[in-house]
Formats: sequence, C-alpha cells, structure tokens
Amino acid sequence: MLRLQQQKVLEECKWTPGEGQLRYIEALIFPDRKNATPDNYQEGDLSDEDVIAWLRQTDRFVRPTDSRLGKEEGSIRLLICERFGFHPLEFGLSKKSWEAIVEELGEPTEMLPFFKFNGGGHSYCFRPSAPDQTPEQLVITIKVPQMYQIANYGLCLTHSFKTHVTLGFMFGWNMINDENWKRCMNTERPRHLEPHGPRISDLIQKEVPNWRHPLLLPVILLEDHVYNADRYKGFDLSPRATNLEKQLGVTKAGRNVGSLKPLDFGARSQNMTVEKRFEIITDINTTVTEVVTFTGNLRWDNRYCQFLRDISKDIREFKSTQGGEPKLENTIETLATLVVSILEHAEAIKARLDIQLDVLYNLVAQVDSNVNSTIAATTGLDSVAMKALAFVTTIFLPPTFIATLFSMSMFDWQADGKAQSPNPNEGSKVVSRHFWIYWMISVPLTIVVLLTWRTWWHREKNHYRQKYPHVKLDNIVPDMGSNVFNRRIKKMWERKKTEDIELN
Repeated sequence: MLRLQQQKVLEECKWTPGEGQLRYIEALIFPDRKNATPDNYQEGDLSDEDVIAWLRQTDRFVRPTDSRLGKEEGSIRLLICERFGFHPLEFGLSKKSWEAIVEELGEPTEMLPFFKFNGGGHSYCFRPSAPDQTPEQLVITIKVPQMYQIANYGLCLTHSFKTHVTLGFMFGWNMINDENWKRCMNTERPRHLEPHGPRISDLIQKEVPNWRHPLLLPVILLEDHVYNADRYKGFDLSPRATNLEKQLGVTKAGRNVGSLKPLDFGARSQNMTVEKRFEIITDINTTVTEVVTFTGNLRWDNRYCQFLRDISKDIREFKSTQGGEPKLENTIETLATLVVSILEHAEAIKARLDIQLDVLYNLVAQVDSNVNSTIAATTGLDSVAMKALAFVTTIFLPPTFIATLFSMSMFDWQADGKAQSPNPNEGSKVVSRHFWIYWMISVPLTIVVLLTWRTWWHREKNHYRQKYPHVKLDNIVPDMGSNVFNRRIKKMWERKKTEDIELN
C-alpha cells in the first residue's frame, strides 16, 4: 500500500553528503560486562564513503577478536544522519548510501513516508522465519511529531531475536551539532534544547543491562522526547505565561504572588497604549498556539506509550517459551506517568492564558466603552447646540429675508409723504404705513418654512427607522415637536430666567 508513496518521496529527496553529518554508535554485548567501556562501546563520525563498509563490517570496521571479552552475544548498531529542510526531504548522505541502508534494514516501505510526515506516526511488524513461521525479526518505524522546540526525528530499526543484533537508522534535525542547526533552521537553537545525538549516546551507555532488549532504542527515543518536552515547558512556556500575567497585572498567584502592588484596573486600562495592547494580544495568541501544538505532541507521546506496551506484550508472548528478555515495562510506565503530568501542566498553562486573554479583551472593551461614552457625550452636547442654532435660524431667516428684500432701492417707502408735503424733509416718516405688508408676507412664509422642514424631518426619520429597525430613534433624536423637546426648551427658559433674577 505504501510502495507508491515511498517511490514518490524517494524521487523528491535531495542528497547532500558532507562532513559532520553522519555518526555511528556500536554497543557490543559480552557476558559479565555491566558497564560501557572502549572494549564494548564505540562511536564516532562517519563519512559517506564509509557507510557501506560500516554496514557490512568491512575494512576498518572489522571487529577484532579478544578472548578476554568472551563470546559476543549481540549488539546495537545505530547510524545517525542529519536532516536538512523539510520539503523535500534532504539527507546528509548520498543516494547510494541510502539504498545500502534500506537493504540492510530489509526495505521497510513505511520508513520514507513516515520520515516525511510531520504529524507523528509509528508501526511495527514481525518477520517470520521460513521453516516454522516463528518471528525471527522485529521491524519498528517511528516518527515523532514535528516541533523544532522539542524534536523532529525518526527511527527505523530491525532486531533479530536469534542473534540479538539491533540495527537502526535515525534521521532528523539537531542530531549532531550546532552547525547543522544553523544550516537548516532560520532561528537560533532554543537554550533548553541540546543536540539529540550526544544525549542518545549517553542514554545507551547507561543501559548496558538492556542492550539485548529490542525496545531499548524506541524507549530511549521516548525518554529523549519527554525530557525535551519537560525542558521546553519549564524553560519557555511557563515563564512566558507568568510574564504575560505580570504585564497585565491582574493575577497575584504563583510566582507573581509577592511581586505585584495593588493596581487600579481602570487606570491601567486607560494608560495602556494601543501598541502595547496589540503586542500583548500577539504574545498571548502566539503562546497559546504553541501550547496547543505542544499538547498535541504530548498526546502523541501517550499513544506512543501504548504502542510500546503492545509491542512488549507481543514480545512476552513470543519469548515466554525461550527464556524471556530483559524488561523495560517499568521504564515505559514511568515515562507514561511523566507524559500525563506534563500534559496536565500544559493544559493548565493554556487555561491561564485563556483567562489573561479574556481579561485583556475586557480591558479593551472598557477602554472602547470610555471612548465611546466621551464621544457620545460630546456629540450629544454639540447636537443640542446645533439644534438650538438651527431652530433660532429657522425662525429669524424668513423675516431677515423679507427685511433684506424690502430694504432694496427698488422699494421707496417715503414716496407718498414726499408727494403731499411742500418740504421734502417733512415727508420722512419713522414707520411707513406700508409696514403691515412686511408682517403679512413674513409670518405666512415662516409658517410655510416650518411646515416644510417638519415634513422633511418626519420623512428622514421614517427612512432611518426602516433602515435601522433595531435602533430606537425616539430615544436618541427628540422630535422637534415632541414633549421631550418642549420640556428641554422650558427648562432652558426657566434656567435663563433664574440667571436674570440673580444678576438683577
């Protein structure tokens, strides 16, 4: 089923052999050897030209016999390869060396697709012997979920139950040294993260009694993954969450219990700039996203623990009639407990960040509410002033227009007086007898203007009421003829009379 995908990934792969990109580990099992010494443990850098010789144990990799050590009872042979890039896969070796590795491992079809997969996966199978179909080899392929703060590597191994030889190939980022990290990553290596290869070597050296166990390398991979996850949680996520709580200043718990002074949340919300709020929101969302990815990795660790339990159960059933193997069940259960503990802590961090995000949103809402209230009060005050001016202008505009019109030179209001008096100066009058014409025209015209304005007002009000049915316009904009507006005018008049009395 996976051969087509394997071929497609193989065609896309890049091969970039070079110095410092391959490393080998050999642990030889001898009777009565309880510690790793130069006699039974070797490791070192490997060039691409020497890969085939190392796999076939020829040339300088031929093992010398030493009668002092006794008969060799098995071995662990692990080849570690640095990874460059993600898509496509880029190996720190040549295609020829890769084909030799695949051949020695028995051509597992799932290895390349798993190495390319960024979500994590694992599989195992038993290869039976020809005569009696009893399991002769165990094949395990593992790929951890991709998260550069923890790990991104894969492991494929075969273990022979007859010779007790484990041959493994490990491939991933940050495997050997910092130089390779700088080459393949665009960011600095986190201070909590160590190269995986040296630490895996140390773990193998400390587990001499379990070198015969087929699950030693998979359990070491789990231990390294859990170790880096715990360091990432302790050195990165937890301090970042505490620092964000400290910046907002509304949580006095944990490490912040004695570091904060009583704060006025309202004053703090008003003094926080828009740029600062945006920066904190960005930091919280970034940290929450990383916590979500982190918890996904820990859930994979949980499934991986169950995967190891299943293999261990199958091995016990198979080896029960053949004397058994060293046990790693207690180590698996201990690591499973640590995974659950770290997962619960990560979920607690996410819950704390969610609380801080809610607090920040409330802070933003409070600021926006204060701004909106200020704008509304200012707008309302301006609106009242403009309405008063508009009302006064509406009343005086028609008489002003008529007065201006009648003051033009085309009207001569003193024409009758000049005609009847022999002295032209006696014909001047203070009030013309035609003054009634002014009122007869201006008053009806004012009434017509008011009626026209009121008709237009109601039409626009109905238009906005239909356009915004959820808004109660009567509570926002008082009708110029309504009781509300009349009461306002009455209050303004009474206030004016009171001020006049006090001045007098």
